[in-house]
Amino acid sequence: MKNLQKILSITCLTVIPLLSFAEGEDTYVFDQSHIKRDPFKPLEETGDNRKLLTIYDVTKFQLVAILTGMGAPRAMIMLPNQTTEILQVGDTIGRNNGKIQKIADSEVVIKETYKDYQGKMRSYFTSLVIAE
Repeated sequence: MKNLQKILSITCLTVIPLLSFAEGEDTYVFDQSHIKRDPFKPLEETGDNRKLLTIYDVTKFQLVAILTGMGAPRAMIMLPNQTTEILQVGDTIGRNNGKIQKIADSEVVIKETYKDYQGKMRSYFTSLVIAE
């Protein structure tokens, strides 16, 4: 029984900082900033988008926006898990080690390289266009 009381008191001490009450309200707000990533969940569920950029095929990404006017142009890409990532020229994207070559007004050009059946290195370009 004493062990159970110790466990309950330790649990209460660790949960209380995660709860914070809003001023003048009787409800609480859950603060997730104290919780670390669950190591048993796959990376896709944790939102580690940079790793996801190299797992999916380039055709699975959707170009959402082009950001210009502040230095080098950037592209906002939506991943298959419905999260977005902002990329620039030279960033790696896609399964075949694709590199962003050009960001234009309404498209992003990606160069991917692969080895063909004869062992020769081949390159091809893929364009992602903003959906209208």
